[in-house]
Amino acid sequence: MAISKKGNCYVLPKDKESSEARASRFKKLFNRSRISQITRDNETLIPPKTKREIREAAIVREKYRTEREKNRFYQ
Repeated sequence: MAISKKGNCYVLPKDKESSEARASRFKKLFNRSRISQITRDNETLIPPKTKREIREAAIVREKYRTEREKNRFYQ
Protein backbone atom coordinates (compact mmCIF):
# COMPACT_ATOMS: atom_id res chain seq x y z
CA MET A 1 0.00 0.00 0.00
CA ALA A 2 1.68 3.19 -1.13
CA ILE A 3 1.42 6.49 -2.90
CA SER A 4 4.06 7.22 -5.50
CA LYS A 5 5.72 10.61 -5.94
CA LYS A 6 3.47 11.28 -8.91
CA GLY A 7 0.40 10.88 -6.70
CA ASN A 8 -0.67 7.45 -7.93
CA CYS A 9 -2.25 5.10 -5.38
CA TYR A 10 -1.63 1.39 -5.50
CA VAL A 11 -1.87 -1.59 -3.17
CA LEU A 12 0.26 -4.68 -3.36
CA PRO A 13 -1.66 -7.96 -2.94
CA LYS A 14 -1.10 -9.85 0.29
CA ASP A 15 -0.92 -13.63 0.45
CA LYS A 16 -4.35 -15.27 0.13
CA GLU A 17 -6.15 -11.92 0.04
CA SER A 18 -9.42 -11.68 -1.85
CA SER A 19 -9.94 -9.08 -4.52
CA GLU A 20 -12.73 -7.49 -2.43
CA ALA A 21 -10.38 -7.01 0.51
CA ARG A 22 -7.72 -5.56 -1.78
CA ALA A 23 -10.29 -3.21 -3.32
CA SER A 24 -11.44 -2.04 0.12
CA ARG A 25 -7.82 -1.39 1.16
CA PHE A 26 -7.33 0.62 -2.01
CA LYS A 27 -10.50 2.66 -1.43
CA LYS A 28 -9.41 3.40 2.14
CA LEU A 29 -5.97 4.54 0.98
CA PHE A 30 -7.44 6.60 -1.84
CA ASN A 31 -9.91 8.38 0.44
CA ARG A 32 -7.31 9.11 3.10
CA SER A 33 -4.89 10.53 0.55
CA ARG A 34 -7.43 13.24 -0.48
CA ILE A 35 -6.56 12.78 -4.16
CA SER A 36 -10.24 12.78 -5.10
CA GLN A 37 -10.82 16.01 -3.15
CA ILE A 38 -7.89 17.74 -4.85
CA THR A 39 -9.00 16.70 -8.33
CA ARG A 40 -12.59 17.76 -7.59
CA ASP A 41 -11.37 21.16 -6.43
CA ASN A 42 -9.28 21.58 -9.58
CA GLU A 43 -12.24 20.83 -11.86
CA THR A 44 -14.12 24.03 -11.05
CA LEU A 45 -12.69 27.50 -11.31
CA ILE A 46 -13.60 29.72 -8.37
CA PRO A 47 -12.97 33.37 -9.20
CA PRO A 48 -11.04 35.37 -6.61
CA LYS A 49 -13.02 37.61 -4.30
CA THR A 50 -13.21 41.28 -5.13
CA LYS A 51 -12.10 43.95 -2.67
CA ARG A 52 -15.73 44.76 -1.98
CA GLU A 53 -16.58 41.14 -1.08
CA ILE A 54 -13.54 40.90 1.20
CA ARG A 55 -14.48 44.15 2.93
CA GLU A 56 -18.13 43.07 3.42
CA ALA A 57 -17.04 39.72 4.87
CA ALA A 58 -14.68 41.51 7.26
CA ILE A 59 -17.51 43.77 8.45
CA VAL A 60 -19.75 40.77 9.14
CA ARG A 61 -16.92 38.96 10.98
CA GLU A 62 -16.27 42.02 13.12
CA LYS A 63 -19.97 42.30 13.96
CA TYR A 64 -20.13 38.69 15.16
CA ARG A 65 -16.86 39.10 17.05
CA THR A 66 -18.17 42.12 19.00
CA GLU A 67 -21.43 40.31 19.80
CA ARG A 68 -19.48 37.32 21.08
CA GLU A 69 -17.30 39.54 23.25
CA LYS A 70 -20.34 41.35 24.68
CA ASN A 71 -22.07 38.10 25.54
CA ARG A 72 -18.92 36.76 27.14
CA PHE A 73 -18.52 39.67 29.56
CA TYR A 74 -22.11 40.77 30.19
CA GLN A 75 -23.96 37.52 30.63
